Amino acid sequence: MVKTASSNIIGCIMAFGVLFAACAHASSQESEKSLEASSDVQETEVCFTVQNPGDSHDSRVSGTLFHTEHYTSTSTALFLLHGMVAERSVWSGGGAELSGLPSMATLLAKEGYGVFAIDRLGHGESPYDGSGFELTSDGAVERAHQMVQQIRSGDFDVSAGGCNDREASTDLPGAENVVLMGASYGGILSSAYATRYDDIDGVVPMVVSNQGLSLRFREQIDEFILPQAEQGEDYVNFFATNEDGFSHDCEELMMYQGGTTPSHHERICGQEYYGNLEERTTPSGEFTSAAEMMEQTTEDIGNVGPTPALLVFADRDAMFTSAEWRGPGGDEPDVVTPEIEMWESSCNCDVSVVFQEDAGHAAWFHESARDVVDDITDWLASHGL
Repeated sequence: MVKTASSNIIGCIMAFGVLFAACAHASSQESEKSLEASSDVQETEVCFTVQNPGDSHDSRVSGTLFHTEHYTSTSTALFLLHGMVAERSVWSGGGAELSGLPSMATLLAKEGYGVFAIDRLGHGESPYDGSGFELTSDGAVERAHQMVQQIRSGDFDVSAGGCNDREASTDLPGAENVVLMGASYGGILSSAYATRYDDIDGVVPMVVSNQGLSLRFREQIDEFILPQAEQGEDYVNFFATNEDGFSHDCEELMMYQGGTTPSHHERICGQEYYGNLEERTTPSGEFTSAAEMMEQTTEDIGNVGPTPALLVFADRDAMFTSAEWRGPGGDEPDVVTPEIEMWESSCNCDVSVVFQEDAGHAAWFHESARDVVDDITDWLASHGL
């Protein structure tokens, strides 16, 4: 269950008369204003240079660094990987299209972390000039490794023009510590990364299990997604839409209605986000290679240690169902329990587990995302990060 973060209660004892009390009150107000100002989150456009395995040329990956003025070389950087049919806006409340939703990136940055959210290659503002079949899961892990190294060294570009600005320069420091976080397919990549490389200080796979998928999602794959790849489509859609642009597939697989407002629920699965079939696609190579990567991770899970892991699950996830909630019909397989058991028994690492309440697979868009940020920051602090 989601932990309740403790709060510090600061009392003001006025023992030296009204005048002192008034001065103290004024001083307190100034301190609060100063603290509020210092915690203002800045959004800096960043750009990474990567090479997809097999390519003879570099590619550019666009991203946003969320940070306060206190971000320094001794700070911990959180590197966020989004899933399929998505881009970096999932971490910031859906961007301008879905204003009012929780911004996990902003909330984490307010705690003093440097939060890097990127459009993975082939998504959003990180276009790839080759075939979508060339963007495999293995390649995604290798590109993530290249970017982790750049985050550590500070060897990435900073510019208001993003990757389109050829005169970009770096004016932010490298990070002493880097924690890898990934949601959905990004969680698959994060888990695999931790079995291959020891250059991260923590791993946080979210709403994912390497043990398999729900029956409903497998049906979606067989009937709608896989045929697109088999027909040679470089990029595939995950959800069908109605004539009005609303996707019931998105509603069933991604959302828990009790965890979002009706208005946001309609917009998330509508034309403004997942219902936009032109913008919400994923490279076919990612999709067709994901199962193999999941199987490889279960074989290599012992390599994670000593990197600590925080596993985050959504309690109403229709893609990766748990013993507590086996899908709308109650007959879905439990793929969460064996995932937890695998990590706890075999990863050779410190493992913590959190269930985000009242959240479907798109946990980042549910109101309780605000609460799970507290769990993540508590876990980071407990590990000196």
